[in-house]
Amino acid sequence: MWFNINIQVLLVETLIIALRKADVVAWIRPFVTPLQSLYDQWFAYRRSNLIKLSYNSQVCYLRKGLNDSFDPELRRILITDAPALDQDFIYTRQENSPVYLGTMFLEQNFMYTGSGVDFFVKVPAELLQTSIEAINAFVDYYRLCGKTFKIIEL
Repeated sequence: MWFNINIQVLLVETLIIALRKADVVAWIRPFVTPLQSLYDQWFAYRRSNLIKLSYNSQVCYLRKGLNDSFDPELRRILITDAPALDQDFIYTRQENSPVYLGTMFLEQNFMYTGSGVDFFVKVPAELLQTSIEAINAFVDYYRLCGKTFKIIEL
């Protein structure tokens, strides 16, 4: 590729042909060692940026990025839409409504329509305990502006 540079070979190739002797190359090689170190750091940074750019806010890529980063072996992290449950309201005595409510299931506040949560990131419990801040930062980096999420236990 374009960025695969071997500094040691480049050192020998840029020398004048008369100076391409083993003792001259051995004497000059320590001077390019810092350049090799900088190149290695830059190349690792470039590789990490290319990986970072391969993810985006689409569900499939966001899930892939989460699983690649936090659960590469089992790939258990899921992303689901927030359920749109309608709220059942309990009436007061002044409204003169029937008292019998029937069977009701109580849900957490973020499960109802209009709660402001757009999607859930479902994470296994052992990952949730160790890296919830990192998962939160990862999703927050890639999510669309205006979309809200909640990390819940799988």
